[in-house]
Amino acid sequence: MSNHLSAIGERLRTQDNRYTQNPMFIVQERQSIGVEPGEGDEDVWLDEDWSEVDTETAARLNELGNEFEWNLTEEQQAELKRHTKRGIKHFWEFRMAAFTEEGCKEYLRLNGHNLNKPRIYVESFHRCPEMLAIREFLMGYKEPKAEAVESQEGGAS
Repeated sequence: MSNHLSAIGERLRTQDNRYTQNPMFIVQERQSIGVEPGEGDEDVWLDEDWSEVDTETAARLNELGNEFEWNLTEEQQAELKRHTKRGIKHFWEFRMAAFTEEGCKEYLRLNGHNLNKPRIYVESFHRCPEMLAIREFLMGYKEPKAEAVESQEGGAS
């Protein structure tokens, strides 16, 4: 375990902190929710199975949707009724935190397949004395010398 703590300390001392004092690296996952058309980041057309339609169909539906209903044929009105226009709002949701970017990369290697468009982002431990103390401890951690470990364990056998 002490090798692992030493490695974390070394990464803390040498990593790119992305211009952030006392960085905390986090993994975020992109999430999306449906909202009213025009209220999200984008609008999409959905078919009867709630699957997003292709770009060509969406363009045609947008044109039809901009017309007054009495200007549309029965077939065009039926096509519009078979589809639903929804707004989509995207946001980033916290998944996990690490002291180092390498810790986040390892997490993504092990679990990234379960996440939707993950990213590594940097926040700060600013004004969080508890986490700053742990970070400072790790940065200053040195592996115990072999003799010191042996003497603590009662000597070599």
